[in-house]
Amino acid sequence: MIEPIIKEPIYNEDLTECLEIGYFTNDKGEIQIEQFPPTIKKVPSVLPKEITSLFGAFENNKNPKIDGIQHWDTSNITNMSGMFCFATIFDQDISSWDVSKVTDMSGMFYYNFWFNQPLNNWNTSNVTNMHSMFKHTHRFNQPIGSWDTSNVTNMGSMFAKASEFNQDISRWNTSKVTNMSFMFNKAISFNKNISTKMIIKPDDSSYTAWDVSNVEYMYAIFDNALEFDQNISNWDVKNVKYAARFRWMAPHLTDEKVPFKFKFKLQSP
Repeated sequence: MIEPIIKEPIYNEDLTECLEIGYFTNDKGEIQIEQFPPTIKKVPSVLPKEITSLFGAFENNKNPKIDGIQHWDTSNITNMSGMFCFATIFDQDISSWDVSKVTDMSGMFYYNFWFNQPLNNWNTSNVTNMHSMFKHTHRFNQPIGSWDTSNVTNMGSMFAKASEFNQDISRWNTSKVTNMSFMFNKAISFNKNISTKMIIKPDDSSYTAWDVSNVEYMYAIFDNALEFDQNISNWDVKNVKYAARFRWMAPHLTDEKVPFKFKFKLQSP
């Protein structure tokens, strides 16, 4: 039996600075960081190399910036789920982070009202879960169209209530996604082309962007997407099982713009 690893954190008296980062072995066998108190403004610039999970690290943090995290080497991190959730005014540049091993970014910025920093250079090629990643991020409107989403299976609620987001994500590879429920729910500004299309890469290889043929859940995907008027009639929705409220209160997403399976259907709750 492997002995669990436990390192107790050390803070200054008023809990505004972490002097030594704590961590422990969680029930998944990951070495998880100890969640910081919401008052933390400064942390060590070196992240212990043992840590692989940053789950909930700065949940409920009350500060716009946290000095030290800009220097963190995150190359061993696999889990960033909920890392800044409910950190309502956090708005710091973390674009230099190496996220190449991260598989879970679900809820990473959930209910982070002010975050609006560049993330386009992140290597997301191993991420499988982006559920609620930007849900309730009221200011976020940064380009993320170059992200490699080829391994993502869950995009449910990803931009739900992301009221400012309106960026080009037309080249995203969604071929493994099974859940898109609430993906653009109340994303009241979003109006970009996400029709299915062939993409030719610089090396002459190709893939199909916005291939939704494996999606099973599209419940309320465009519910209250007030500006969205793009034609997605070429979506292959043969495997969709649940799509109630597909375009409820989406006034511009008319019958001719949706897949035949969803034409002429009452889009009420």
